[in-house]
Amino acid sequence: MSLGIVAGVVALASLLTETAARLAVTGTDRFARRHRLAPFTSGLPDELAAVLSTHRDGKGDPR
Repeated sequence: MSLGIVAGVVALASLLTETAARLAVTGTDRFARRHRLAPFTSGLPDELAAVLSTHRDGKGDPR
């Protein structure tokens, strides 16, 4: 029973975190549009995709 309570608390925390993140993104987009600013986008997804696309074996040589 205690594992069920722990799982429920973790699920609730996850839901609250996701909701807060979505609200923050929505507020940021509205602020950018109101003040005619370009919304900030991180280059992290592009950098991560570049790293993952250059797979190397254990010796450091590209496959």
